[in-house]
Amino acid sequence: MARVEARDGPLEAPRRPGRQREAELREELGEGAAAELDRLVSGQRLGVDAELVAGHPELEAGQQPSGGDRRLGEQVVEAAPAHGRGVGATPARVARGFAARLARGFAAGVARGFAAGALLLAAATGAAAGSAGGDATAALAHLAAEAEAARRDVVVGRGGWLFLTGELRYLGAGRFWGADALRASRSRKPAHADPLPGILAFRNQLRALGVELLVVPVPAKAALVPLAVPGLPEGAAANGRLDAASAEFYTLLEERGVEVLDLQPLLAAVPGEGRGFCRNDTHWCGAGIELAAARIAERVRARSWYAEVSKRHYAAERREIEIEGDLARKLGEAPIRREAVRLRFVSEAGAPVAPSRGSPLLLLGDSLSLVFHEGGDLHARGAGLPDQLALELGFPVDLVAVRGSGETSARISLARRGDVASKKLVVWCFTARVFTESHLGWPTLEALRLGGKAPD
Repeated sequence: MARVEARDGPLEAPRRPGRQREAELREELGEGAAAELDRLVSGQRLGVDAELVAGHPELEAGQQPSGGDRRLGEQVVEAAPAHGRGVGATPARVARGFAARLARGFAAGVARGFAAGALLLAAATGAAAGSAGGDATAALAHLAAEAEAARRDVVVGRGGWLFLTGELRYLGAGRFWGADALRASRSRKPAHADPLPGILAFRNQLRALGVELLVVPVPAKAALVPLAVPGLPEGAAANGRLDAASAEFYTLLEERGVEVLDLQPLLAAVPGEGRGFCRNDTHWCGAGIELAAARIAERVRARSWYAEVSKRHYAAERREIEIEGDLARKLGEAPIRREAVRLRFVSEAGAPVAPSRGSPLLLLGDSLSLVFHEGGDLHARGAGLPDQLALELGFPVDLVAVRGSGETSARISLARRGDVASKKLVVWCFTARVFTESHLGWPTLEALRLGGKAPD
């Protein structure tokens, strides 16, 4: 296996890059990723045309921040007028725009064909690379390739289960680090395809500040309900876990000194057909969140500093609510499928528990840390992972979570805050599919010029 080195460097609140650095970013990341990261670093407020991003959750969700303190101003999305529509729309401009769209459509069709072929090649190569359950890996890659060729973001499974195409592709990719990273990753830049250097460097940066790291990848739903995945060979679930490559990667991280909480065996033991996941939504729900919070809390209580933290009393109440899952909405069926989920709502003096910037524990991640906590299109408030952790630990947690980008944008947001040195532990919880599906990839903060001297 190729040797991976991660240079140490404490986290620093990033600075807006100068012209030379902007040019370097565009060269390193490509125009699209560079512009996105530049907006993150500079703290600009993004003007997003709702019509343009409608139906594209990566655009809608990936730029929507959240966290325990709205004053952070992280990636704030606000309404903006349509980009140039109705301004000087001469017939010639309209014709040129129509021609451009035709050309882009043709190119996209060709690209989809190549993508499907690449996915099938990845399946064969990934299975040959030593991942357990090669037949299942190839079947998952084939299923994802067919869905992508048909431009379907959602795959309908057995019994009405819905799966994100990206999670099937991740499971079908096999190994995704080291020599296999370029084959498996969606990263726009090959240099950022491998998650291992980025995770090791982040651990080292936190360690230099006296902060511990606990990595908590949340398994793909399909890995927990394999019988609901269409097209899998008979007995695929009996041959071992569908995310065997991820299990191998977690062992590698542990060998490199990174503490990992592998939730797959725990969630696979959850009673009920869903194993703690929603049928029509990408996210986990009550049982899965509560079990994860209990296991994380076990790790926290083993720390010497836990006993010194003042504790509070929280109330808990179980209620059932009905939700419209994001996958059901994306599928576009009418009426939209609804499902009932049973949640444990946590409160203090009759109100949801607010995240605290003064907490020794910081929860870093994506929408898995926001669902049933943030409210709005994330269904409810007071029953998400931050809430369950507060109940288990007896104190509120701090929160930095970015929808759709818990692997990179969340780290940038944390660096921008400049107060990570005040924490004892960072719990980094994100969906495991981003090991392969992240377009930004896994750059080190140092590579993005966000490392260096720690802020005062």
